[in-house]
Amino acid sequence: MEAVNLLSSNKYTEKQIGYLFISVIMNSSTEMKQLIIQNIRNDIQSRNPIFINLALQCVANIGDKEMATAFTNEIPRLLISGDTIDPVKQSAALCLLRLHRTSSDSLQLNTEWTARIIHLLNDQHLVKRFLLITNRKQKRNDRLFFQGVATAAVSLIDALVKRNPDEYKGCVNLAVSRLSRIVTSSYTDFQDYTYYFVPAPWLCVKLLRLLQNYPPPDDPSVRSRLNECLDTILNKAQEPLKSKKVQHSNARNAVLFEAINLIIHMDCESSLLVRACNQLGQFLQNRETNLRYLALESMCLLATSEFSHEAVKKHQETVINALKSERDVSVRQRAVDLLYAMCDRSNAEDIVQEMLTYLETADYTIREEMVKIVLLIFK
Repeated sequence: MEAVNLLSSNKYTEKQIGYLFISVIMNSSTEMKQLIIQNIRNDIQSRNPIFINLALQCVANIGDKEMATAFTNEIPRLLISGDTIDPVKQSAALCLLRLHRTSSDSLQLNTEWTARIIHLLNDQHLVKRFLLITNRKQKRNDRLFFQGVATAAVSLIDALVKRNPDEYKGCVNLAVSRLSRIVTSSYTDFQDYTYYFVPAPWLCVKLLRLLQNYPPPDDPSVRSRLNECLDTILNKAQEPLKSKKVQHSNARNAVLFEAINLIIHMDCESSLLVRACNQLGQFLQNRETNLRYLALESMCLLATSEFSHEAVKKHQETVINALKSERDVSVRQRAVDLLYAMCDRSNAEDIVQEMLTYLETADYTIREEMVKIVLLIFK
């Protein structure tokens, strides 16, 4: 009861302790649950953004069906309201995402809100607000907040799309537009924020992942813009590293691999597929084990495409060498998978011979798999 009383306090520290305690001990059988929900609702409906954030964090931490049912209207309204400040919008988006993951059946979003939720990807009045701010530090902070809202919104929309793709298909154009602003434009909303010389890598990755829920855009202009983005990402991967720190290469490669995943998903642009294959081929001899593994895994998918199968076959010798010399057994397994994927009438004899030769010294963990693959090739 004392914890519930703390929720009514106007002091931040007391309210914070109350919410923390409630988040830990509250469950479906907790008495006075309705009283707790009412206190949370009072804070969400207040004009104090700090109290609103505390309430949203508590709802997300509990994340049960009762919370989803109780706040199925209030939280979306906070998210789409023009009066809500950006930090609260970010918390509201993440709170909805949490409720969607834990209690999606109890969370009923009004279809009238769909367009406004999608529009968070490209909120024009926020862009205009940046141009009106003259203080450099404040300008940077506002852009950081907007990036947080956009990143949280993409995560939410991605989850909603998986549940109802037709309702949220309007996000494709805005996602491409936002991605283009980050990747290709000379002026972008995220110019003041980069992570080790990579602009907004987390947002880029999430946007690329969101687009993989849909087929290639039907609109020629949107498709052309998306192809331009993907082409630019591949071009940047060829540029020399701007920093020797691992954070730079990790961020750049995260965007690159997600872009390649989208290219594979689209499977309609032969030039992009071949370029992606060539880029992955460069990683096959990289000293980083994780990069070699990811390159082999992605090339297995490229080998199934009629546009890039021949390009994958050009790396046959390198893959065979990886099978023979690679220390990591998981990478050798992916090399076996890729050899099977690239196999056709023109190279089947060579691949089978190499596999039979390697079989004599192969680890027991992959021998059985190799035998199965050889038998399948013979068939």
